[in-house]
Amino acid sequence: MRSGLRRLAVPAALTAAATTALGAGRLVASQSGHVAAASAEADASPAIDADSAAASPSGERRPPPAWVAHRHPSILIKYFDARGVMEVSRLALALGGVAFTETRWPLDVSKMEDGLAVAAPEYCAAVDSGELDANLGRGPVVVVGGETVLAQSKAIERFFARMLGLMGEDELSAAAVDAFTEHVRDLKEKYQRARGAGGAERERALADFYGQTLPDFLQQLEKTVAPGGHVVGGHLSLADVTLYQTFTDYFDDPAKAAAAMLGCPRLLAAFDAVESHPRVKQYMAGRKQTRL
Repeated sequence: MRSGLRRLAVPAALTAAATTALGAGRLVASQSGHVAAASAEADASPAIDADSAAASPSGERRPPPAWVAHRHPSILIKYFDARGVMEVSRLALALGGVAFTETRWPLDVSKMEDGLAVAAPEYCAAVDSGELDANLGRGPVVVVGGETVLAQSKAIERFFARMLGLMGEDELSAAAVDAFTEHVRDLKEKYQRARGAGGAERERALADFYGQTLPDFLQQLEKTVAPGGHVVGGHLSLADVTLYQTFTDYFDDPAKAAAAMLGCPRLLAAFDAVESHPRVKQYMAGRKQTRL
């Protein structure tokens, strides 16, 4: 927890690209909420051994679902060359030690005024081919086992969380995990409203957000977190991963966002539980740096 606290207190400790992560907000209208940066490639996450596959993300030897242990299905993520709405899923997979491949579509933000056919031709080709039909002609989609196509980023997150044992130990704890992620979604909406203000009002709205709205919200959120170092119960869950990703990548001013959490020891402990996990450290050290 102490290392996480020191990291949160220093701007450089949070991902540098977080200052541009919300460039996504400028593309929502034209890209149905999904954004990208440049250069496409197919990537593979590091392979894992059978022992790490059988272990839970928390390091405990809890039995994973039978179809995950030792022989999980192939996972192909199709999305833009960006962290965007798929980074929570990528982190969950990394935390669970599950390998995945990716198809990343480039998008040249400087050409958005010329239309998507110019700015993101590979994405448009994927739309035209029908491979994104499951998500109504949008990214992301995830292909599981080479056949089943999953859609909607939040549904994908929950699918992976259930697959990896990150949705709590029973239906009640799963509901608590779900509720926390929805609280974080509410927080993001508050931030986007402040960020979307025009002119001088934008500067004032953001100052109010970082100075009062965010600290007040986090104090309320702190009350929902269980003692013991994790958001829900005594184990890592999607709630912890969502918290970590939000305060690592989401805000334009990560230092101010971090400062707002310093008075929330339970949230800090949950953040640090993800940040300090060896698989997350490995993933963060090797993940591709993108604009968004």
